[in-house]
Amino acid sequence: MVMVSFKMDKQLQTISNYFLFSLAVADIAIGIFSIPLMTYYMASGVIWKFGYTMCQFWLCLDYLMCNASVLNLLLISFDRYFSVIRPLTYRPRRTAKKALTFISLTYIISLLLWPPWIISWPYIEGIVYLYDTGKCVIKFLETNQFASIGTAIAAFYLPLAIMIFLYSRVYYETRKRQTDMRKLQATQVIITFRYKNLLSFRVEWKKSYFRSCMGKSVSSEDSSDAIAGNADEASLTSSVVATRANSLSRRTKNSPINSLYLLSNHVSFSILFTICSFYDLFVLHFYCYIIDCDYIFISCCSRNSRQLGKDEQRKAEKEKKKIERKQERKAAKTLSAILLAFIITWTPYNVVVCWEALYKGSIPEVYFHIAYALCYINSTINPLCYALCNARFRRTYLRILKGNWRQERTTVNQNAFFRR
Repeated sequence: MVMVSFKMDKQLQTISNYFLFSLAVADIAIGIFSIPLMTYYMASGVIWKFGYTMCQFWLCLDYLMCNASVLNLLLISFDRYFSVIRPLTYRPRRTAKKALTFISLTYIISLLLWPPWIISWPYIEGIVYLYDTGKCVIKFLETNQFASIGTAIAAFYLPLAIMIFLYSRVYYETRKRQTDMRKLQATQVIITFRYKNLLSFRVEWKKSYFRSCMGKSVSSEDSSDAIAGNADEASLTSSVVATRANSLSRRTKNSPINSLYLLSNHVSFSILFTICSFYDLFVLHFYCYIIDCDYIFISCCSRNSRQLGKDEQRKAEKEKKKIERKQERKAAKTLSAILLAFIITWTPYNVVVCWEALYKGSIPEVYFHIAYALCYINSTINPLCYALCNARFRRTYLRILKGNWRQERTTVNQNAFFRR
């Protein structure tokens, strides 16, 4: 269903979901070939009845796809890590071609790690496979403890340690950014400063980060609000750098004036500003009002079409960043579920393998097969993780179950946001 959903819904065809698609390919291969043969093998009393060649083929394909599934999870973790830690440099360079290259590497590494050793190990040790025992197992898991532990470390413990480290860094960075955003979304910032013992300004920043100046008059507030204690004192609040009034007055000489408003000596007005971007914290760009302090005039600047275009672009970028942050939270939730399912289902088998390698005959064979079956369960859990943690996958699953195979119509802007 993951593969069908990826094909049906264009908004699911993102670079990040390429890795999920690859993971689904490995899972479906396990479901088609490995699980049925393992089920029959267990139901037959752990007696293999399909011959030596088929046994080797099953073991090679099984361990190849299982290891590819693990490496795809590792690849997804790296993708999430660089997307969050280095979004400005990683995302523009992340292309479909590079994604397919890394996906191919996961299968090539798995192909080199398991099939050659599964096939050649009996000949390396000089021990011919004894088919009359009825067992279909990897030979070095029974005869060589160093090979058993080494493959377990390379195929499970090392990728798991890397995934935990990467995801912990992603979690830490996400929480840090959420904290920074809460600081930026403060409801009010107060700046008061002095100019020639005449003026004290009260500057309010409200949540609407931008409003148009065209056709708007400056509303005067109560003069008592404008007086901030002693006019000789200057105060600065919330670590925002106030531009000096004399520099503002110099700007008025060359500033186009749309309308003038004469106010009293004590003036209170709103300066509306925007945060340039998430990364330029507290860098203020004043758009609306220029102050001529010599005559205590407030000039409402006329705005040309170029400024309006920039403002619209900033609005679009802000909306785009909002959608990207929402996608990152969804991706983090999906990755958490998949990683947790991987740890729960794969750890027992690798613990059993290492323990049996160190202490021969200490674990009953039935425990080995139960732990091995848990690894297969992971391949069935992964699609459920997509559905439970990703609303888009969930809606597409429901469409598939209802027989609605038509593609949903989406707007151009939505496609622009999702097709990264």
